[in-house]
Amino acid sequence: MTYNMKTSFDKQATYNDTIKQKVQELQKLCILEKLPMFLSICTKNDEDTTWYENIMISPETMDLDLSYNVISKMVLCLNDDFKIVPKSDIEVS
Repeated sequence: MTYNMKTSFDKQATYNDTIKQKVQELQKLCILEKLPMFLSICTKNDEDTTWYENIMISPETMDLDLSYNVISKMVLCLNDDFKIVPKSDIEVS
């Protein structure tokens, strides 16, 4: 029998001490240049839970109308109630 042990780590202090400031700088630059963005950084994981720092500057907040808005689609996936279902070749009538 194979047991799949989850990788445990805690890098929240590393994120707060060294990375967070760089992320804030990136956010400021993106806002200044009107560049929508989405960033997700996994900072901690254990057997039961995974922690993320998610940062988004949506196209909508910058009055940008994108041809294909991937950012908003990715953010939907953060919601535990949102289930991703692969496209099917079966037509439903």
